Amino acid sequence: MVHQPENREKRKNRNQTKKTKKIPDLLALARLIFMLTCDCQLDKRFKAQLISAAHHIYPNQTSMFSLRRKLISSGARLAKQAVRNVAAASHPGPAVYPPYVKDYKTLLEMQAASCKDFKDHNFIGSWKGGQFDYITYQQFGDDVDRFRAVLAQHGIGKDDKVAIISNNRLEWAVAYYAANGRGAQLVPLYEAQTEKDWRFIIRNSDAKLLIVATPAIYEKTISYKGADFPMLDSVICLDDAPGIPTYKALMARVRSEDAPAPEQVSPDHLTAIVYTSGSTGNPKGVCLSHRNIMANLKGRNHLLISFYCKVALIYSVFTGFGTVWGQEVLETAHTKKTVCYLPWSHIFGLTCSLHACLGVGASMALVPSREAVLESVDAVQPAELSSVPLLLNKIYAGVLAKVSEQSPLKQNLFHKAFAVARERNALVEKNMPVSPWLDLKFRMVDRVVMSKVRAKLLGGKLEYLSAGGGKASMQVLHFFEDVGVPLCEGYVSDLFYFI
Repeated sequence: MVHQPENREKRKNRNQTKKTKKIPDLLALARLIFMLTCDCQLDKRFKAQLISAAHHIYPNQTSMFSLRRKLISSGARLAKQAVRNVAAASHPGPAVYPPYVKDYKTLLEMQAASCKDFKDHNFIGSWKGGQFDYITYQQFGDDVDRFRAVLAQHGIGKDDKVAIISNNRLEWAVAYYAANGRGAQLVPLYEAQTEKDWRFIIRNSDAKLLIVATPAIYEKTISYKGADFPMLDSVICLDDAPGIPTYKALMARVRSEDAPAPEQVSPDHLTAIVYTSGSTGNPKGVCLSHRNIMANLKGRNHLLISFYCKVALIYSVFTGFGTVWGQEVLETAHTKKTVCYLPWSHIFGLTCSLHACLGVGASMALVPSREAVLESVDAVQPAELSSVPLLLNKIYAGVLAKVSEQSPLKQNLFHKAFAVARERNALVEKNMPVSPWLDLKFRMVDRVVMSKVRAKLLGGKLEYLSAGGGKASMQVLHFFEDVGVPLCEGYVSDLFYFI
């Protein structure tokens, strides 16, 4: 009786050891299941080794038929557990962030870090002479510093408002970060807005400085300085013109001066006041803090990570290389290019184009007009594109139109390929296991059909789409997901604090 506890302990350890020997590495087992259940063309010696390993795992299964059946019945459970194990190993705790996701507190912190870390990389490309002319991150940081000095000379300080009437352009981005560097907020307006809206927003926001795109807008707005706009002191024109204060002339004036250091602002400090369209009355100003914007950027990055890790984990269960592929896609974000045509005066375009691009060190080509979007996409070959559903609907309709011109055999192959992709992706969306056979079929149609569609889709290098400003149909969303280009919808809630 004295030795009974010791015997029990030994028996427990022995059973545990036996159990450990019988339970193999789940990831390796998942690969084994895939190879032995999909009739892969394997080397005879390698296949014999796999069968031997399978018999070692399930020694009671004597025939190949029973062994296959056991592997298939265990596949779903083991594959699911393998995904969990790989996910746990890749992300051991909620506080651990991958190296390509920076935990910035403010946009100023993000801008300073990106201009330092990616100083030699291209950032914003403007259409000049029939091509995109890019400036580097270091040049952008220098321009922000110089324009911050210009703003200081115009008396712009903490919590002042700087309004800008302009379409997307390099100077717009410079003005945004320079104003934030003075602790001020940018108030963006559209060139296409009515003058009635301009007057209301500039007065309502108490703008102290107005920046306009063209001399024509300057002539319309210079008269705003007066009794009706008691806070407005100055108007600056971005385009060159004689006899008026222009961006180029003011930047040249401070070239030899030391720029004032950026103001230290908290995450709760306001970065911008974005006004609504005014379709239900006067436009309403939405006060956005650095914390607001950074939360959106982090959410967007985590969404991308979630998608790529999900794809990577599914592929790694069966091939062993998916996790590396998914990580490489994200870690090389600074080498990617995008095309920007959504207006930065809208929070969706501002966040998903300007801020998101700058945060990861990517380069961005500014489309000169909406009519030039597809031409610009073909020239740039972007990896990411933020769009509106209307453009995506046109692309989807164009693909279907081209398919309808093909032979019946090719049409049938196209529709069957997308049926396989939809069956597989419907399971992935619900976090349900994908059978090895379905996954094999998916990878085959992806190589034969989807890869050819992707090669002709928006430049051929597209990896990710985001859309906002309207509702995209499920048919269009499924098309882009099934073809291998995930599409994320952005939306704006009405639950804001208005001024």
